[in-house]
Amino acid sequence: MDVAPHALERLSRLRLDFWGTTVDALLQSSADLAHFSYYFQDHRRTETSGPADFEIAFTAESEAFTDGSTDTLRSIFLRTPELDWSCYEKYRGAARKPSPLPPFSFPPLSGMVRTVHASAASAPWAPGQAVLLHGPSLAGKSVLLLELLRAGWGFVSDDTVPIERERRLLSYRRPIGVRERTLDVHPWLRPFLAEAPSFRTPTGTTWAVHPAALPVRRAPERTEWAWTVVLSPAAEFELQRIGEHSWRLAFDPARHARQAVAELSTTLTASTGT
Repeated sequence: MDVAPHALERLSRLRLDFWGTTVDALLQSSADLAHFSYYFQDHRRTETSGPADFEIAFTAESEAFTDGSTDTLRSIFLRTPELDWSCYEKYRGAARKPSPLPPFSFPPLSGMVRTVHASAASAPWAPGQAVLLHGPSLAGKSVLLLELLRAGWGFVSDDTVPIERERRLLSYRRPIGVRERTLDVHPWLRPFLAEAPSFRTPTGTTWAVHPAALPVRRAPERTEWAWTVVLSPAAEFELQRIGEHSWRLAFDPARHARQAVAELSTTLTASTGT
């Protein structure tokens, strides 16, 4: 590590709590503090007495770790009550390792929770039950999730879903990634983008819109994983049952989002006998 430990101690400190695991995020600028505070607002804690389970320091050559530059050297350092500071990763451009925040890859969370690349929402007729939306990037997970939320479903998580005890989903209210093409389907989101952090990607601008800023329902802290829908891009709409509690949805997110929600609601309601 080529950053002196005492230099890390001078960084701003933000305490977070992820399902009982406490983390102090050490940040080098007011812009970083504002970004992390917005992003993890549901996990912030004002009580900071006693050591955290983890300390994670985010530093960069530029003024802010979150400045969006692709050529800036960024560094992430970790410390626990048992182990001194060590370098987790240094990189330019895209990170190669998964983010250590939340520390899903480290005990105790690694022994309690697994994560899946998916989005999830709880049913309006059964708030304790949720559907998991699987699919590759750009398959339409966020577009379909937003359409479900507009129809009265509750927000569980977008893009990363934590699961405990095999089929219990944890509510992870981090921001929803809204791409430019998502706005073509959901123009109602535009008034809510002003306060949301944004960044450039190969597909254009993406805004990180926190669900707390949107007029949507909040799911319970824990929901049952009741149904799975696997998404695949297609020109023609098709909803096909592939298992007792799972379906494959072939659709064009730009054209079929509303139809998908209507048919899923009817199908999933019927599957539970409600």
